[in-house]
Amino acid sequence: MNAQSDVELEAIRRHTEKLLASEQLCKSETSRKLLTYLVERSLHNDAPKESEIAFDVFGKGASFSGAENSVVRVGARTLRQKLAEYYAGPGQNDALRLVIPKGGYRLTVAPQSPASVPALDSRTPAPSIAEPPPRPQRHFPRSIAWFLLASLAASLTVNMRCCRWCEW
Repeated sequence: MNAQSDVELEAIRRHTEKLLASEQLCKSETSRKLLTYLVERSLHNDAPKESEIAFDVFGKGASFSGAENSVVRVGARTLRQKLAEYYAGPGQNDALRLVIPKGGYRLTVAPQSPASVPALDSRTPAPSIAEPPPRPQRHFPRSIAWFLLASLAASLTVNMRCCRWCEW
């Protein structure tokens, strides 16, 4: 490793420690263990499998089946939510952002740019609270419309024949 990589690794470790001490993660031992595990695997450029996480983090045995037990997926989803809360609040100005993309367990580290933080643009009007949302237009289903049209045609046909018979 070169000096640049050592500096980056140290910055990631410091950021992880800051995350672990945050209000979002300090009370959840499971999320703390999962984050620490994923960071270490990421630093070694290794993507863990669900079964490895189940064994190493959640203490599951060799008979673990992800199809039957969702503990790893639920843990990852919870950690994603906690990270999102952190970066939306106290971590919104942090230089780094740790992300666990959906569909996998490989943690990625990205520099946080101002574009990744949602902000109201002065050119974009703020949403109005007093204005109700537009009401959706209601349409008859086509089957009802065709039924009504056929009924009307039949009614007119019967009335026309009745009038011919009655000489009206």
